[in-house]
Amino acid sequence: MRADGNGYIGVEVGAELFPLLDLDEFVVFPSRSKDEQTSKSTEFFKSLLHRHLNLILTEQGFSPIATPEETVRLLFTQVTALQELVRAAEGVPRDALNIVARAAVRAGDSKVSTEHVRAAAAQVFTTTKAALINGVPLAQGLLDAIIQDVISAKKARAFLLLQEQTDHPLIQRLVDDRILHIIKRGYSHSDRPGIRYDVLQIDYGCYVQLLNTGSAPKTLLGDTSLGDGRVYDAMYGSAAVPEDDYRAIRRAVLDLPEKLAQLGADN
Repeated sequence: MRADGNGYIGVEVGAELFPLLDLDEFVVFPSRSKDEQTSKSTEFFKSLLHRHLNLILTEQGFSPIATPEETVRLLFTQVTALQELVRAAEGVPRDALNIVARAAVRAGDSKVSTEHVRAAAAQVFTTTKAALINGVPLAQGLLDAIIQDVISAKKARAFLLLQEQTDHPLIQRLVDDRILHIIKRGYSHSDRPGIRYDVLQIDYGCYVQLLNTGSAPKTLLGDTSLGDGRVYDAMYGSAAVPEDDYRAIRRAVLDLPEKLAQLGADN
């Protein structure tokens, strides 16, 4: 809350006050295994859609849908369309609702398919998220550089960034606008012992339009990731939420100072 002429009013996190829940970490459903993550995320969004639709139906005098499973059956062509929605939402409930609403408009009288979800996600990114940085040339330039360096050059969706560089204002702007997503903090690997990275991935809407082109990402973290076929199938073709494989990252490391220097921005 902002007071007139007096800056922000609030409390400072410190020894006596500390956050109990990081919502950014909660919504990506950290789990012990891929199967557990798939189950938790799918059930969460299934329940979310069920409750929202039933609220609308009840307000308009219609009988509610009996179960979340029935909601999925009525709304989607198959369960993989729902799971594509889970991927597209990046764990953010409001993005899921926005995407599924636009997908339903595209579907018309038909059920929502995977292609409807992909097209809607691209539209949401263009009209909402990308619009947030249109007036911030440096943020837009950095995003363009990341897309060129990560998606086009390395054929990857995610990249590594030195942990201390994650706090850079331009990176934080892209994270706050849900254009970049931090999916793991404090990652390190044997090739660079003692160096800590954060793993960031580019929003689904940034690259979904590339799925059918030669620029489509082939792996989560670059050409040298292990299990390329498994990760690619999980991301684009199967019902599983993508499995993050951090063991063999070699090339998907973003040189932020270099990108900033190219943009003429401060490090």
